[in-house]
Amino acid sequence: MPLEKSSYGDMQELTALVLVTIVSVNALRKPVAVKDLGFLAQQRISDGFVAPRGKFRYLVGLSFKNRDGSHYWCGGAIIDRHWILTAAHCTNEGEFVTIYYGAHNRKKAAFTHRVMWKDWKQHENFDSYILSCDISLIRTPYIRYENGVESARLPGAESNVLTNKLGVVSGWGKTFQSKDIVDILTCINVTIVDSAPCDRYYGSLLFTDDHICIMSASSSKGSPCSGDSGGPLILYNGEILVGIVSYGSTEGCKAHLPLALTRVTSYMDWIAKQMETGNAACSILGFRIRHSILFLLYTLIKY
Repeated sequence: MPLEKSSYGDMQELTALVLVTIVSVNALRKPVAVKDLGFLAQQRISDGFVAPRGKFRYLVGLSFKNRDGSHYWCGGAIIDRHWILTAAHCTNEGEFVTIYYGAHNRKKAAFTHRVMWKDWKQHENFDSYILSCDISLIRTPYIRYENGVESARLPGAESNVLTNKLGVVSGWGKTFQSKDIVDILTCINVTIVDSAPCDRYYGSLLFTDDHICIMSASSSKGSPCSGDSGGPLILYNGEILVGIVSYGSTEGCKAHLPLALTRVTSYMDWIAKQMETGNAACSILGFRIRHSILFLLYTLIKY
């Protein structure tokens, strides 16, 4: 039975769509989590400069133990007295994390916390292959704002327009001179560019409106590298946390290629919901503990 004209036309459109999709997918560069760049490329670099002591008070170092027993390092940002914001590709395979607060030398933190996997909230739609929804929260014991430790400022709606703004990324990631993460905190200035460079390199199917595209703001052509994953992008104007280091290119940290960051403003509702749920759980637990103590005291006094 011959196809009707309308059915034939629909089939042509469908075939064309499939072909375009196949071509588009084949043209994409698979994104690589920044924490893995050092293992996939010979060039390891952040080419930043030593951070001023006490400048990045919101920054934490995250030493994860993987389920297979291996260890890896990421960054994160304090956003509340009980919460750290980082990348989902950092928490995805972890069993527990040691959090280093107030450190300039990462081995000399003001204090540390150890948190198990059950106390972090990874975005439910995170995809480890295309690194979409690359955001996680880690619920911590009470964070003391002292010894150079305080929270970062979360963005408002005005932070949606970011093109051509300057920011800074800080961390202990690999440098050109080092074979591993460094001990002394470094930082690098970056420019937030429009989506075009990331669209061209990674493809619009991977790089979406929920990302920020950055390039180095200096002639050194540096970039965040392995060990900087999950670290915050902070605007110079207002010191507002707008991005989370997410993925780059397999060509290496010094290839002067665009880097994709998770756009924090896209997830503000999700962040608020997770924190509200988590804090409610803490409040209920605290109530039960206080109730048990009071009951014990009452029993001791009575008898």
